[in-house]
Amino acid sequence: MPSELDKLISLSFDEDPEVRKRAAKELGKYPDIGALLALLELSRDKDPEVARIARETADQLKETLKNQEEMQEISSIIAQLQQKNVQEGEEGGEEEIKVLEDVLEKSQLAEEKKQIIKEKVQTKEERHSFIDMLKNILPTTPSTPAEAATQEKEELSDEDTNLILKELEQLEKEYKIYEKAMVFNDIKPTFLRLLYDALYIHRGNEKAVEKEFKLIKKFVDKELDLLYEAFKRYHLKKGVVDISKIKDKMRGIDTGDLIIKRIEVKEIKHGRKKLKLAMIYVEDFEGKEGVIYVDSERAKFLTPGMKIKVKNGIGKTFKSTGETVIYIGKISSIVMEA
Repeated sequence: MPSELDKLISLSFDEDPEVRKRAAKELGKYPDIGALLALLELSRDKDPEVARIARETADQLKETLKNQEEMQEISSIIAQLQQKNVQEGEEGGEEEIKVLEDVLEKSQLAEEKKQIIKEKVQTKEERHSFIDMLKNILPTTPSTPAEAATQEKEELSDEDTNLILKELEQLEKEYKIYEKAMVFNDIKPTFLRLLYDALYIHRGNEKAVEKEFKLIKKFVDKELDLLYEAFKRYHLKKGVVDISKIKDKMRGIDTGDLIIKRIEVKEIKHGRKKLKLAMIYVEDFEGKEGVIYVDSERAKFLTPGMKIKVKNGIGKTFKSTGETVIYIGKISSIVMEA
C-alpha cells in the first residue's frame, strides 16, 4: 500500500499542471528527502507557475531539514578527517578543492564530503564537470564547520538515509534506461535524467559523448564512495564507546568492531591465588588503540587479526601503572565477528 508521500510524488508527474501545482504545495508538509527530491524535479517543470511554487516550497522544506540532528554529528566525525589530512594532496590542491566547494556547500552531506575529498584531490577537469547540473539539485547547508556550529544540529533519520542509499544503489541498474533513448520522454524525470541531459548536449559528437560519459561514471563512483564513508563512519561510531576514552569504574562498555593486534598472557597474584589474564591489544576502525583484560581460558579461541566486539565491559585503571583497560567480568562478553 503506497504511503501518502508516495501518492504525492506520483501526482507530481501528472499531465495536468494544476495537479502538479497542488502536489508541490502538499510535498512541503513532509520533512523527507524523497519529498525534497520530488520538489527539485518540479522546480524544472515546463509550466512556470508549477516551477515557481516548487522552488519556493523546496526552499522552505530545506530550512525544515536543517533542523534535524544526525547530519551535524556526521559533520563532526568527518571534520576529524580534515585535521588529519588537510596537509595532504598534490601541489595546488587547495585551489582545486575550492572549485568544487561552492557546489558541495549546497549538499546535505556538504561538510562530510568536503573533508573526505581533501584526501583524494581531483583534477580540474573532473571538478568543472557537472557544476551547473549539481547547482540545480543539491540543497543548501552551511559552507564551513564554523557556520555549521552556529546552527542547530541537523538530523538525517535512518529512513531518510535508507532512501538516499536506495536511490544511489539503483544507479547501475537505471543506466539500462538509456538503451531506450528513443522513448526517453516517456520516462519519469530522475537524477539520472540530469546526467542524460549532460550527454545530450554533445549529441552528434561521439568522442565528446564518450568523454563526458566517462566523467559522469567517475563522478558517480566518487560520490558513492563519499556517501558510504560518511555513513559508515557515523553509524559504526553511534552507540559505542571510544576505546581511547575508557575511564576507571566505567560500566556497560559496548564497542564497535575491534581488530586484535596481539595477545599476551600475564600471571597475576591475588592473595594466595594466581590468576592468568590475557591482555588483548586491539585497534578500532579509526586506528585508536586499547587493551582488554580477560581470563586466559575465555581468550583461548582468540587470535591476532580477528575482529571482535565487547559487550557490557568494565573500565579498570591500575594504580601501579596508571594504565586503563577494559575488563571482561562475569557478566561481560567478547563477541567474535565474521
